[in-house]
Amino acid sequence: MNNIDRKTIEELTRILVEDLPEASILRLLQEGNLISQQDEKDRFTNNRQRRLAETLVTICDYSKSPYPVIKLIERANYPGLYALKEDRYLEDRLDKLNEILALEGYLLATDGRISGPRLEEEALSSKIRLEKLREALATRIINQRVQEKLTEDYLLYNYYGLVSSLGADVFAHLRELSQSRLSDHMLIEGLFNQENPVIILRTQEGDNKKAKRDRSTKDLVNDLKQIQKIYRPAAKKEDRRFDFSNRQDAVNILLIISNVHDQLDQAQVLEKLLKADFGLENNV
Repeated sequence: MNNIDRKTIEELTRILVEDLPEASILRLLQEGNLISQQDEKDRFTNNRQRRLAETLVTICDYSKSPYPVIKLIERANYPGLYALKEDRYLEDRLDKLNEILALEGYLLATDGRISGPRLEEEALSSKIRLEKLREALATRIINQRVQEKLTEDYLLYNYYGLVSSLGADVFAHLRELSQSRLSDHMLIEGLFNQENPVIILRTQEGDNKKAKRDRSTKDLVNDLKQIQKIYRPAAKKEDRRFDFSNRQDAVNILLIISNVHDQLDQAQVLEKLLKADFGLENNV
């Protein structure tokens, strides 16, 4: 599947930033799991267009898919965002975007949804992709939070959309339990600190219960770090080993994510530490 090239992304982002303040750009990127909820707000203060374009280029290259661009444009053109704008202004903006998108085989409608020959082709592929994925998972017990995201919309182009959304949901689950606003990395370190843990995993009764829990916690932390590395673009290209077009790779990480949710569903949260942010309140 051909990706969207850098020049096209730069042209699209020039139009997008004309109407969107930096806070809106940051929110759209966060909602699409393109940057962390805890990324510095001033990241897009200077030269918003360039930074937005660079973010999209990096993630499209990482995912080998135009999915991040398509979904961001749809979110950025949700009609409710421009309720105070005049109709003529919105028509001109839509025409500008479609002049570029048409060259890629896409069409942006007034309701903010993108369609076109490219997506029609991909819709058929995503349906097959979903069927094959469900077949591969048929003999497994999959956590409800994972099952809810097994839809065709997340499987356009490859498995990136699904893995990205599921990865973000793991850390959303951690924040629901802990009521913490810490970054992903600090969340892992803070919640499962060996000396002062916030979340205690459930283990079977018997001898060496503490040792079993410690091993389970260590395994869970390793799984969380693996999920974090996969669902967000790695800083170094040599770390980007996940193949989003490979069904078995997708199955493997889905099973890991499902198991993490299962453990978190049964975990004990120490109430007295829920809102403490582990003494790191300034590092959000």
